Amino acid sequence: MTKLLLIIGAGPVGMTMASELARYGVALRIIDKAPGRTDKSKALVLWSRTLELLDRGGGSTPFVDAGFKARRSISLQATRLSVASAWTACRPHTPTG
Repeated sequence: MTKLLLIIGAGPVGMTMASELARYGVALRIIDKAPGRTDKSKALVLWSRTLELLDRGGGSTPFVDAGFKARRSISLQATRLSVASAWTACRPHTPTG
């Protein structure tokens, strides 16, 4: 009897997990509360580790190409400013560093 792994959520994390598990031959099923696909983003951020895992199969490029490249961020905690960051010194990640 083959056991089936259930992944709940077809967002970036669920799909990345499914992709990784499928690489190792794990039988799985993905369910999501939405009845079908959407053209709207459900992720505010795709973290670098998620992109690394997606890139194992060449899957990160469409996300990076379609994504909005943030240059700064502001984080609010209740009604006061918690963190403000400008990323002017940041470079895009490349395999050569």
